[in-house]
Amino acid sequence: MNVSFTDEQELLAATVEAIAGRMAPTTSRDLAAPTAGGWEALAGAGLVGIRLPEAAGGGAASATEAMIVVEHLARHLCAVPFLGVLLGADLLATAGAPVDVLTEVARGTLRLPVALDPTLRSVARYGSPGAVVWDAAGADGAIMVDDDGRLRVVAVEGERIEGADLTRELVRLDGEPRSTAIGSVGRPLSNVQWLDWEALALALLAADQLGVMEGSLATAVGYSRDRVQFGTRIGAFQAIQHLCADSYVLTEGVRSATWYAAWAVGRLEPEAALATARTAKAFAAESVVDVAQTAVQVLGGVAITWDTLPHVYLRRGLLARRTLGDELVQIEAIADQRLGSVA
Repeated sequence: MNVSFTDEQELLAATVEAIAGRMAPTTSRDLAAPTAGGWEALAGAGLVGIRLPEAAGGGAASATEAMIVVEHLARHLCAVPFLGVLLGADLLATAGAPVDVLTEVARGTLRLPVALDPTLRSVARYGSPGAVVWDAAGADGAIMVDDDGRLRVVAVEGERIEGADLTRELVRLDGEPRSTAIGSVGRPLSNVQWLDWEALALALLAADQLGVMEGSLATAVGYSRDRVQFGTRIGAFQAIQHLCADSYVLTEGVRSATWYAAWAVGRLEPEAALATARTAKAFAAESVVDVAQTAVQVLGGVAITWDTLPHVYLRRGLLARRTLGDELVQIEAIADQRLGSVA
């Protein structure tokens, strides 16, 4: 496997970095009024529909290209619902949704994120109570699945959840979900198609956590270069150096696992790709908390104030860690897959 990016992927990374840099908050207060035009910038660059078919105006990109976008947006704490809408769009395309629906999604004018069950571990069943719309900012509907495996688009009617993540909106649906005008979409998804989607989703969630780790580490290192204590920059202290070095090792380990998981989507057999994605998600879920907490420790008390971002990175990492199962859920699933369930 070639572990380097192609020239086109490097250009994509540079493009997303430039867009994300303009959207990036400088303090926690900026999240109360996210940068205007961020979503439009992503749509205008063709990133919202990056995985959709070319016939619908999408980029027909691989999971690796999607991973690049997710990673850079997370690194800069961009408060846009990119990942939720992307995962919803992938389900719609797989189910054979009408081209006009996919075209609107690719343009960014129709946002249809996924709705998850109350535990956030799987796509919500149509009719089940307490479903949570994940990445719900500006949502025009949410995607659930019925008992026949067919996708249903429901109205986002409910109360916003005051969750840990300050960059991602969650809405708990009230009562019986109500179908929108789009209603039932496409054909039922097969078990293999669900395995493919889950592998993609877990790989991209790992990428989101990788971006959080990168941002946390960069914040800690930058602060240690500037902060003076006892007449010396704290980056000169061996204890700070060890903390940052340990975070760097974890970040690069998660990078390797995540890049491989994204590469495996669509290239390995579905069960094998899912196993690599579970491994990456488990590694990232545990490591992101360590790295984000290290940044808090390096900055000290100021790290949990509205003037800084380390606690925002930690909050984002905590939600991504839980979404579709934390490290314990993934490790158990890997064990079941390889060894078989133990009664």
